[in-house]
Amino acid sequence: MRTLKLSDFKGFSVVILLLVAVFSASFADAAVFNPKLNWRTIRTEHFKINFPEKIEPVAKKAAQILEEAYPQVTERWDWRPWGQTEVVLVDNTDDSNGMATVLPYNWMLIYVVPPDPDSPLAHYDDWLKMLLIHEFTHIVQIDAYGGIWYPVRVLLGKTVSPTGINPTWLREGIAQYDETTLTEGGRGRGSSSEMIVRTSVLENKFPAIDQADGLSWKWPGYRAAYAYGIMFVHWLVDNYGEEKFLEFDKRVRKSVLLGMINHQARNVYGKTFYELWREWYQSLKDKYEKECAPLVAAGLTEFSIMISSARDEQLSAPEISPDGKKIAYTATSPHHSPRVLVKDLESGKIETIAKKANASQISWSSDGRKLAYSAMARYKRYDYFYDISVYDFDIEKKNKRIKKITNGKRARDPDFSSDGKFLVYVAGSMGSDSLMRYDFEGKKSSILAKGESQFVQFANPRVSNDGKYIAVSVWKKGDGWRVYRYDIDGKNPRRLTSGSGLIIEARPSWSSDDKFVLFASDESGISNIYRVNSFGGKKEMLTNVLTGVFQPVFVHGVGIIAQMYGVKGFEIASMVVHPDAKEPVSSLKKQESSGSYYLKSKSGNLTGVGIGESGEESSLPKGLSLVGANPFAGEQEIKSEKYVAFGKSLFLPRFVIPGAAYGDDAFFATIFTGGTDPLNWHRWILSGTYRSDANYFGSAFSYSYNRFRPSLGFGFRDYAVDFGEVLFAATGRQMHLYEKRRGFFTYLSVPVQRHAFSFGYYYEDHKAKNSLMPIEAAGLNLGKFAGLRGQYRYGDAEEYPASISPENGRTINLHITGTNKIFGSGDRNEQIIFAGDWREYVRLWHHHVLALRASGGITWGDILVQGTFGMGGAIGEGTLASGGSYNYFPFRGLPVSALSRTRAMLFSAEYRFPIVDVLRGPGTVPFFLKDISGALLADYGNAWNAHEGGSDSISTFFDDFLLSVGAELRANFIIGHGLPIHGRLGYAVVVVNRDRLGNLIDPLLKTNVKDGMLIIAIGTAF
Repeated sequence: MRTLKLSDFKGFSVVILLLVAVFSASFADAAVFNPKLNWRTIRTEHFKINFPEKIEPVAKKAAQILEEAYPQVTERWDWRPWGQTEVVLVDNTDDSNGMATVLPYNWMLIYVVPPDPDSPLAHYDDWLKMLLIHEFTHIVQIDAYGGIWYPVRVLLGKTVSPTGINPTWLREGIAQYDETTLTEGGRGRGSSSEMIVRTSVLENKFPAIDQADGLSWKWPGYRAAYAYGIMFVHWLVDNYGEEKFLEFDKRVRKSVLLGMINHQARNVYGKTFYELWREWYQSLKDKYEKECAPLVAAGLTEFSIMISSARDEQLSAPEISPDGKKIAYTATSPHHSPRVLVKDLESGKIETIAKKANASQISWSSDGRKLAYSAMARYKRYDYFYDISVYDFDIEKKNKRIKKITNGKRARDPDFSSDGKFLVYVAGSMGSDSLMRYDFEGKKSSILAKGESQFVQFANPRVSNDGKYIAVSVWKKGDGWRVYRYDIDGKNPRRLTSGSGLIIEARPSWSSDDKFVLFASDESGISNIYRVNSFGGKKEMLTNVLTGVFQPVFVHGVGIIAQMYGVKGFEIASMVVHPDAKEPVSSLKKQESSGSYYLKSKSGNLTGVGIGESGEESSLPKGLSLVGANPFAGEQEIKSEKYVAFGKSLFLPRFVIPGAAYGDDAFFATIFTGGTDPLNWHRWILSGTYRSDANYFGSAFSYSYNRFRPSLGFGFRDYAVDFGEVLFAATGRQMHLYEKRRGFFTYLSVPVQRHAFSFGYYYEDHKAKNSLMPIEAAGLNLGKFAGLRGQYRYGDAEEYPASISPENGRTINLHITGTNKIFGSGDRNEQIIFAGDWREYVRLWHHHVLALRASGGITWGDILVQGTFGMGGAIGEGTLASGGSYNYFPFRGLPVSALSRTRAMLFSAEYRFPIVDVLRGPGTVPFFLKDISGALLADYGNAWNAHEGGSDSISTFFDDFLLSVGAELRANFIIGHGLPIHGRLGYAVVVVNRDRLGNLIDPLLKTNVKDGMLIIAIGTAF
């Protein structure tokens, strides 16, 4: 009997991996929920709010907000989701965000910590309300369907989501429209989005509609979908009416033409979105020309760029050293991790202080010998918090200079006292902040001030030069962010500015004589630098810009350095403005036409809902009310109960995902469903499969328990394997052999930082699917296979938005399996199998990468006639790809698993280089091409049986190894406005030991592989 090739069920695997990825992606963050917390649940008519007990007051508020918002959102979009929406509230991160998904059911994750004043989210009147309305709008809008999709929804459940593949700018624009019109804040009223749009118009860099989808890594990156989305949606509503926009949404959810939103736009507006986009752009040009004219006439502030962004960097948190010779700042980039940098202003030399640190604020000690900064990082296993570190320039060894002075304290925005003996900083919890002090001598923190009510926030405190006062931004309900002054002991708070409305006054800084406090404010609709007397009074505008200027720092004898916005993002600039002069350089009155972020309708009121120019509440769409009737008679009626994972969300499947593939003259089909509880403590997956070549129906089930460490799981599998054409020497018969396998498995898995360990047991019964004679069956290794499995994984390779490959790091994967009759295995099926894979990624320059791989496997014990390891082919790894198995070794230049033996070794090397960053898509079509790159490759390997050929001697060990060389053209693209895919097209040819190839045929070109093989693959090579 000839050597058999390894099982080839790549078509089946592609489908299964895709479906598992879709299901798992919905709960990618679920593992961060701390099981040691006492989790509770509040049930309302339409929601289940799950939360740790310590934030129960926040959860009760969320319950009331959601029930008030339910009729407002569902009536507007004319859709009421079935059942209760699951909501998870957490306070385990200092990142202000949320997410929503409709798979496997309607589920929302809410981070309760409010955003800081520098955030695009900072324009809120009630953070929790704004976020909950935003995410619930996603649920309602994406869950909706109609028309031809009704019967399909009955069959497939929540898999059917016609609006789920709308462009990101449209989905986020709709959610922001609700967050703006149903609250008194929202990004539709904030200055950040308009700044991005206005600047792109003024500098003739207005994006095409595909570039506004937030899929590009170039600035404004993901923010584009939010900024252009809300502005465009508001313009559509303001100019064509909300009724037309709602009609458009209903048509999309009913249309069989998935992703073809221009067809529905033409039906509703009489124009495509391309035409509407150009019309909007022209209206913006006219608007900003009119609004900017009086600003230009008044005289614009002149700037000099001190630090320009290198390779798409975004610069923030500038802080000048006491001697004025150095400047510290933060740089984020799509090309590298965030870092704290110090630039010598005399030599121009830039020194890296800290990597992987996106510092919110930086402070020099008065002697210039230390630098304090705060950055978010993982705390223990479940939390992601700000903490403060101090960099000491006097320590000789550079890698010893950083000392973390808080750990898990959620400490941010540090500032040294004038004598250097303590720091003032901000710490938060449950959505509320405290002003804190850290004493270096005692190494202890103490509270200086707390908000007089819940949800008061502090940001960016600065100690005066004489050490008597603290200037700080404070957020209070109804006021927005305002500048306050506290005594150094945290007493006698005094608001320094006057006025009302949700204005952002951020980043206070003292003049050299402490007479004035500088800060950035968007009061005019454009963020400018202002000053106010340190004892309060009238604020005066020091700058006059068309884009935006932020984060001012006074520099004696120079003026002001600040963060300056331009079409490429944020840089550090200086301006000749002296805040301690008797008169400011420019004291402009508020311009009524100054590019205001209040989006005006033709009547002069705010678009949608909010506060009009008269200060009175404008009208709501018919049937809605801003506040809504309180669904609870009183807060005491909002009761919580212990969280119970076992319920409908876990047991009742809400979706069925079908899949199909065709390959090697066979048709593969599958259906897939599953369930999980809201905290992802329990998860189950059930699938059914069919393959036409074997005429075999299979199935699989798996369950995992993820609440604690280690996680546990079990399952069963029933599937068929293709072994190709087999000649039985004993009978002379040749047939296409299929093997059916049924069995079960159990496992436990333990993650430890970058490491992961797993251990398990499996049992399988292998039988021939074909009708075999006894003597033929005796020649195969069939029967029972049972034993233990162990696996170890490690990974620290880096990858950034602009990367074409993992960089600067490694991955390690070790696998061992042992089958023995003591575990239930057959007498002829006792083996020990070991396989390992080690990959190194070396960044050469500008995303050029040298990728190296060493992998191999060895089997001891009974030799399987079918073989253990397969070598050959170019099956990729990742989304929609089925490679990555421990017993498969890709070798380009050979057909898939052309070699099948009990031992294998493979070395691969690639030089990967970028060719072009495309960053474009065909309009609103759900396809976006990110980049095209290339790779020069070499594979060197062999598969053999023990004692075969010269494998027993080191001098002849490599005699039968094959060497192939080739090249690939690669592309990273996104389909469905969110699913990343890696594709490869290339050619490889074996150049060493070509005589071993015999008459192998390229299955695509139908030519002898001695002439090379075409490579067409989805997924990365390694």
